[in-house]
Amino acid sequence: MGLRAQKEHFGKGFFGILASSKDPNSAVKIEEELWRKGYHFVGGVDEAGRGALGGPLVASCVVLPPFKSFSFLKDSKVLSPQKREKLFSFICDHAISIGIGMACERLIDILGINAANLYVFREAILRVVLPRPLEFLISDWLEVKGIPVPHLALPKAEQKSQSVAAASIVAKVFRDKLMQGLYHSAFPKYRFREHKGYATRIHTQIICELGITKCHRQSFCKNHGTKSKRRLWGNNSQ
Repeated sequence: MGLRAQKEHFGKGFFGILASSKDPNSAVKIEEELWRKGYHFVGGVDEAGRGALGGPLVASCVVLPPFKSFSFLKDSKVLSPQKREKLFSFICDHAISIGIGMACERLIDILGINAANLYVFREAILRVVLPRPLEFLISDWLEVKGIPVPHLALPKAEQKSQSVAAASIVAKVFRDKLMQGLYHSAFPKYRFREHKGYATRIHTQIICELGITKCHRQSFCKNHGTKSKRRLWGNNSQ
């Protein structure tokens, strides 16, 4: 749905709600407006791990119960790990459906990060199981083409939609658990439990000392610009 069509369909008042991200209840108001217009099964989709040097890109699509306010659901980036864990459990217990999509490091290198982002969004949406088809979708900034569902692509959607906020929490916690468990066990010397694949000082230092692994995104590591490129690419058999 293009911007002009969105304005014609929802009206100026709805777009005023979208702009009111400073309102602590604005994330609920978007869903309330959609419910009033007859959209009951509203999905929110967001990703985690977009900027990491290693590990997968993970997306989540969450459909929350209609006509219920969960104003305490916030963007995962502003929550402590402990709070994210608690809300993750709450969402898993109360959501109507949750879908997860993932792109491995190799696929990210082949497609590029934007195409990989679209891929995981679609995968997450297609894995949502509902008693009837998804009626509306809200995505974080990226328009998901090829999905036969009316939707809004909003910048900072996790601050404006409780469904997207829930998706951001699920994607973040799911990916963190994967990095701290499976990835750390497979490559303990890389200390994925601490940095979860992101470009921290510790992580980049370890890469310079040990080289990259099969769970690193080669395109990201090439572009990161460490001081020791020879050592960075000197050993990728770990």
